[in-house]
Amino acid sequence: MDIFFTVCFYLITMVLTCFFTKKAVDKNDIRWLLIPVILLSLVAGLRSFDVGTDTHRVVQSIEYTYEKGIFSHSKEYIYYFLCKFLMIIWKNPSFVLTVFALITNALVFIRLWDFKDNINIVVATSIYFLFYFGLSMNIVRQCMAIAIVFYATRFIEKKNYKFYFLGVFIAFLVHISSCVAIVIPVIYLFFEGKLSAIKQINKKYIFIVVTICIVLGSFLIYKYAGYFSEFSLNIGLMQTVCLLLLLGSYFLIYMNKEKIMKSKSLENDFENLRTVYYVALLGHVIAFLGYMVPALGRLGYTFKLFEIVYYGMLMKKSFYSNVVKASIYGMLLLLGFYSFMTYGGIVPYAFIGG
Repeated sequence: MDIFFTVCFYLITMVLTCFFTKKAVDKNDIRWLLIPVILLSLVAGLRSFDVGTDTHRVVQSIEYTYEKGIFSHSKEYIYYFLCKFLMIIWKNPSFVLTVFALITNALVFIRLWDFKDNINIVVATSIYFLFYFGLSMNIVRQCMAIAIVFYATRFIEKKNYKFYFLGVFIAFLVHISSCVAIVIPVIYLFFEGKLSAIKQINKKYIFIVVTICIVLGSFLIYKYAGYFSEFSLNIGLMQTVCLLLLLGSYFLIYMNKEKIMKSKSLENDFENLRTVYYVALLGHVIAFLGYMVPALGRLGYTFKLFEIVYYGMLMKKSFYSNVVKASIYGMLLLLGFYSFMTYGGIVPYAFIGG
């Protein structure tokens, strides 16, 4: 496709994704989510290997794993097991990419479903499409791991920490960067004012988590210290603007905190919003630090994904006027469209074999 038809194709895909996601919420029927999940996954999985700057490397890795076996790699065995297993079923890298996209998109949309009563689902879906869907056609493995962590956070809200850390461990075996997600429960407990809940957690689990942190930290320092020793100062505009927008949008609410606290419903909304905001903020700060230490940039994605929930909440709740909401959402659309068209090499689009 040329640029014009590519833009039309992606816009139609985004509109259909938002339409059917809203349909699911309006009808309170999660089965409608199958349509956007399958649609996005087919677009990602059936792309030409020239779409996406990393696609050729991903395909080479899939084929290498099929030929050499899972243990030809030193880590992330679940991911490579899936590569091998799926290639045995059908020796076609596009099939593998489609399944990976299905896993990623399904986990994200199922998790968004948990927030359906508290977010504007169209806003959340459009932001996901513009900022993260294109990313998933490049860093396939990391995006799948991020989606696993994002889904697993539902267990934090249920105080089922065993299942959350199991999810993080699975994500770690898909992409090693997921180990940073062990801090998310602390953020939840701290900003919900429930640090005392830590004392109620079985000491055995605390010991296990601390041990895992020490082992993982030691391994990462040993394995990747060289990456983090690189330092450069190259501040880019895109991440800076996104960070400032995130900070500014929350500042507007915080300025009216006293007024918000007088309303019981808004007070509860503010507490829920504050938690996801600080998770997203951590991701943006880490990503911004990536301008100085390049290896840090991608570590932030595990947290940044929460911005789709944060902005979805902003557009649903009555923290400020519709004019302010429209202004913020308009800026997000402009930034997202620029990001989608500029980064990742996904424009122009072409189907496999096309």
